[in-house]
Amino acid sequence: MDTDRISQLSSWDRWLGYLILLIFAAYVWLVVGPEWGNDLAAVWFAGHFHATGQDHLIYAAPSTFFGGTPPEWEGLRSSLGLGESQIAFPFIYPPIWAGIAAPFAEAMPPHSLNRLVLAFHTVMMIGSVLFAERLARPAHMPFSIFVSWAVAVLCWTSIGQSLILLNQPTITVNFLILATFALLRRHPKVAGLTLGVATAIKLAPLAFAPLFLMARKPSAIAWMLGAIAATTAASFALMGWPLHAAFLDQLKLASKDTVWLQLNPSVRILILDIGSRLGFAEPIMLKENRGTVLCMPNWAG
Repeated sequence: MDTDRISQLSSWDRWLGYLILLIFAAYVWLVVGPEWGNDLAAVWFAGHFHATGQDHLIYAAPSTFFGGTPPEWEGLRSSLGLGESQIAFPFIYPPIWAGIAAPFAEAMPPHSLNRLVLAFHTVMMIGSVLFAERLARPAHMPFSIFVSWAVAVLCWTSIGQSLILLNQPTITVNFLILATFALLRRHPKVAGLTLGVATAIKLAPLAFAPLFLMARKPSAIAWMLGAIAATTAASFALMGWPLHAAFLDQLKLASKDTVWLQLNPSVRILILDIGSRLGFAEPIMLKENRGTVLCMPNWAG
């Protein structure tokens, strides 16, 4: 096969992959767009309470944390005319994000913010696919095949469906993590900054920091720590210590129990499940074969 033919096939392969991503974006906007994002709703509620001077309600939560809308939020939820299925999960992000969300919550109702963020999340999911392709596509695999596989994972797995339907801020975190390692070789400082921002949204990305050592990129570590320090200082300056204490209490409440659904990649649940099968704990019983909220014993932690 001559060089021109190979180049032509490669070009068609690229354009087919981009077309698949465009179809995916249209699907998310048209089919998922009108849906209510339970996770994103938490950000709107937290922003609203900060904007209205009700900071004590930002970290309200059900007693088991995973029980749906915090009771203290029910009055506002009802006043917005939301249905029974349109719940708002508790807010579990650092206080600064409630402050950032406040002007948006003042300017628009939760449905509008949900669609606005979904638009950004759609761009980030497409970006995540492209970063993943750059990092992990085998040389022999066509670009369009890798993109098709990635889109299938987003659309048809439990994790992908949860991300999109709940409009989870985790989409942003995932995008930043993939961007970090796509940038690490050539732009280690930007990579460190990116992972630092991801950690400021959710603490879990900090677990990827040792990969900077493996890649021998000490400047990435320095910039990551600088980003974390800067966002932490800004959060304390803007939001005050009491909200950060409430945030830490929220983390403790969330870790006290856990939810087991169709899929939950949690080491603690695995340990508890093994322990229950060996007779060290009560057997885990699923409600309606779908999921349950578990009280985690200290030994599992």
